[in-house]
Amino acid sequence: MSGHGPVDPSIEKTALLISGLAMALALSDTLGKSARTGQGRKNPAAGHLF
Repeated sequence: MSGHGPVDPSIEKTALLISGLAMALALSDTLGKSARTGQGRKNPAAGHLF
């Protein structure tokens, strides 16, 4: 970020925390969809329970 002033370290930590949480949420969403798809292949009738 050339040309900008110094960034407050607490803002950097907050930004890293938010990006880490976003990555964790995206990963859990992907794994959840994968598990649900896999369950549907094992038991096609399970899809009608929800």
